[in-house]
Amino acid sequence: MFTGLGNLEELHLNRNDITDIQAGTFNSTSQLRYLDLRLSDNNITTFPFDELSRLQRLYRLDLNNNQMTTLPSIAYNILSSISDVNIGNNPWQCDCRMVDVRLKMAGTYPFEDQITCSQPDHLNGRKLRFIRLENLKSDCEEPTIVRFVKGDSVPLFFGGTLHLICEATGIPTPEITVTLPSGLIATVESVGRVTVDMNGNIIIRNVTADDSGRYVCIAKNSVGSTYSVFSTDVSLFYPGVVVGSVADPGSKNHLHKPLLVLLVYVGSYSGP
Repeated sequence: MFTGLGNLEELHLNRNDITDIQAGTFNSTSQLRYLDLRLSDNNITTFPFDELSRLQRLYRLDLNNNQMTTLPSIAYNILSSISDVNIGNNPWQCDCRMVDVRLKMAGTYPFEDQITCSQPDHLNGRKLRFIRLENLKSDCEEPTIVRFVKGDSVPLFFGGTLHLICEATGIPTPEITVTLPSGLIATVESVGRVTVDMNGNIIIRNVTADDSGRYVCIAKNSVGSTYSVFSTDVSLFYPGVVVGSVADPGSKNHLHKPLLVLLVYVGSYSGP
């Protein structure tokens, strides 16, 4: 959205009736230091907190007076790294979806006292950090991985991008972790060649033959965890040799660019 604004330092979006902030919105704003989403007229229900891990200079975040009801576990880690946070005046739903955030609360950061419950009725007006965990866990669900698949059918060339999707359900929303064939572990906080977002999109850039092998996706929340395995066989080969014709004696034999072929074993398997 903000392509070409790499030097942008402050962004004020208040009173724009925004309802959704899409993934990738802040990819081109690495210098952003002040994000104002106070928006008394806005209705933001969800926010891609994992996107903020790329904004290393961000020191102020204002999400006051929106329509957010829950926070993913990663949100606590992100908010605790920002100096000035305002997330008050949102209709927080204090149920199992907030257990992971509640577990991390120790009264260390001011934003912890800004989460006042609106629902359920018997917790209305109470601050989340003072609610006993057993009062939040009545509707918890262990994670289930719905699918772990390649995200597209585009052939992979050497140096290309591999897109995997590990979609999981559960209450609270499970955190996704993926282990690559190399043993590297990537999470939603990872930056660089391998990234994972809150929706389970796993992106591996600049692929090589070393990216061949077994990928393990782990979905975990406060009540359990599960995993699924996706195996690939990435092979380097040369499609052929092009020979110059008599009509073009100046041409030379040459090899095509190496092609990475992704052979996916049928299905994946999961475990508890």
